[in-house]
Amino acid sequence: MRKLLDISLSIILSVSLLVTGFLTQSVRADETSWKFDNLKVETSTQTLKDETYVDVVISGYTGTQKLENYFHNGHAFQFPGEAKESSLELQSITLPYVKYINKDTGKEYGAYWLLRGATFRNSHIERAIDATTENQSYTYTRETFAQEYGVNFDFTQEREFTFYVAPQENGNEQFFDNEPTLEVEQVGDFVLRYKVNTHDNGSNDSYRPDFKLNFNSSLDDVYKTFNLNSMRFADYTLEHTILTQPSAENNHKALVKFTLTNENQRSINDVNLILGDNQIINLIDSTSTVNSSSLMAGESRDFEIEVDAENISSLSVALMSLNDVQHKTDFDPLIFSTTPQSFTVNFDSNGGTIMNSIQVTKGDKITTPSVPTKLGYTFKGWYADIDLSNIWNFDVNTVISDLTLYAKWEKDAVVSTYDVTFDTQGGTHIELAKVEAGQRLDKPQNPSKTGFEFDGWFTDELMTIQYEFERPVTSNFTLYAKWKKVILTEKYDIHFESNGGSPVASQLQLATGSKIMKPQNPSKEGYTFEGWYTDNSLSKLWNFDTDLVSENVTLYAKWKKLNTEVEKFNVAFESNGGNTIDTQVGIQKGARVIKPMNPKREGYTFEGWYSDSSFKQSWNFDTETVESDMTLYAKWIQIQPEIEIPSPEKPNPVEPETVLPKTGMANYGVLSGTLIISGFVLILGRFNKKEN
Repeated sequence: MRKLLDISLSIILSVSLLVTGFLTQSVRADETSWKFDNLKVETSTQTLKDETYVDVVISGYTGTQKLENYFHNGHAFQFPGEAKESSLELQSITLPYVKYINKDTGKEYGAYWLLRGATFRNSHIERAIDATTENQSYTYTRETFAQEYGVNFDFTQEREFTFYVAPQENGNEQFFDNEPTLEVEQVGDFVLRYKVNTHDNGSNDSYRPDFKLNFNSSLDDVYKTFNLNSMRFADYTLEHTILTQPSAENNHKALVKFTLTNENQRSINDVNLILGDNQIINLIDSTSTVNSSSLMAGESRDFEIEVDAENISSLSVALMSLNDVQHKTDFDPLIFSTTPQSFTVNFDSNGGTIMNSIQVTKGDKITTPSVPTKLGYTFKGWYADIDLSNIWNFDVNTVISDLTLYAKWEKDAVVSTYDVTFDTQGGTHIELAKVEAGQRLDKPQNPSKTGFEFDGWFTDELMTIQYEFERPVTSNFTLYAKWKKVILTEKYDIHFESNGGSPVASQLQLATGSKIMKPQNPSKEGYTFEGWYTDNSLSKLWNFDTDLVSENVTLYAKWKKLNTEVEKFNVAFESNGGNTIDTQVGIQKGARVIKPMNPKREGYTFEGWYSDSSFKQSWNFDTETVESDMTLYAKWIQIQPEIEIPSPEKPNPVEPETVLPKTGMANYGVLSGTLIISGFVLILGRFNKKEN
């Protein structure tokens, strides 16, 4: 039926072209012919989902031909408005840049496009797409036609459409009456955009759309058909359940059930499962005789698949149609159990006491088991082989697989008796017992311990294995007494022996397990108190925060003798040119220095004592004390000569130089007179001021 439809459409197309005059006087090329070997049709995706879009892209419309007559609408692209059963609906058409070049003259021509329905009885688009400039050089544009183009035009019809293309100039088709060599060049793609509508009802339940595109070149009798069979409907869901988690027992293989469901009303086919980065598993294959060829609308199907999951905790999951990885659909990943692998370790005691098997995590060490026993033999270790040549080191060796360890024994020399020692753990003493080989140990009388109750004999210090007195003795060993603390209700008296210090009152009738209230520290002249001790040898200090009363107690005071010797120091005085000041000797540490009489120095005034020779730190005799031998330094200020003050009323007359006698009395008279006059002037000045 489809083949008959294709033949009918081809006949209709040829007749239509003849009727409209678009194929008049087309001729063959002399040397070369446009075969359009580069012409290619591709789709933007192979995966078709409801309410999405797919672009059919046409490229490679290029070539060169020498014409014997004129070129007149000789190339046609034929395509459906809707695919069969309305699964694809044409939404828009985007035209490419197309130009024609006359190789003889170099002149360029734009493209003239004509869109018609296959019957030529419908409305159509007929226009020049490319504009022309004044200098006859074309500016090539792209234009998209949508469904609403024109008043009566409708792309969404189940019929074929044809786009014719030819050279044009100034908006009109171009005719050639010579024999030019013409080259066509396509820049950009010719795009047909379709919308996917998989839910439209139809009699055909195909898993892919019935879609093909034809190209016709009347100049060369070229007729190319492009069947777009790679597209597949892909509205599906996928659920998964891990039936078996990976483990060492199943070589880390996980068994997973995948449930694939077709969500649309058309069949789906060629579905591939993608696990992780590169594991691809075919689920539905139209060419396979093993897997199902298709999944009908609304149908679900289960697939059980074994997955290698060694050293991984999760694995991504996706579906794709054919090999369309770019448009795959992702689903929830597989999450595997992270329980660590473990192995069984068996102990073959070779006739000794029976040892239970244990489970050990891979890579871990084995905890050293208890030592087995065997009458008349001494245990010599565990070995990894039955020949007892490879000893197992519990501190170093790790478990990497199931394992059996074998006990090695050495026969004992003949021993008539064995020694059994009793460690009473602070209880009353139990004598050493000697037991004949193979005989049972007589249970001794229970020991006693103040404040505790005896709780049995054990073979280890951790008190984990209780001794069975019914077992025969085969070696020397020690038994350890276990105690359970008893809470007593008795009351006790606490006395304090201050050892020569001030008396401390006793604390009477303290309950068992209570704490002693710490008393105020006693005092003792010449001594420092250092705490209370439980023994008169002062070796065990009583801790009032943690120690508890369990009997009558006497606590003893510990003292430390004070050091009564007092340090003494000397303080020297450096008078720095003044009269000598005696050193003060034997000043006690912390005492103050006795302030001496101020020293004297001719021509200077004494400014005080300093503790440093640079006179930065003045010494305060009232507050500072002596802490070591030291020197104090005298500070002096030089006395400056007095300046003669002249009379405010009369200038001093210039008198002839007077030679003083050797006694110096002349200067003394002058000085005295000057002072008298100055005093008189000052008194007069104050008197005048008072009068005013």
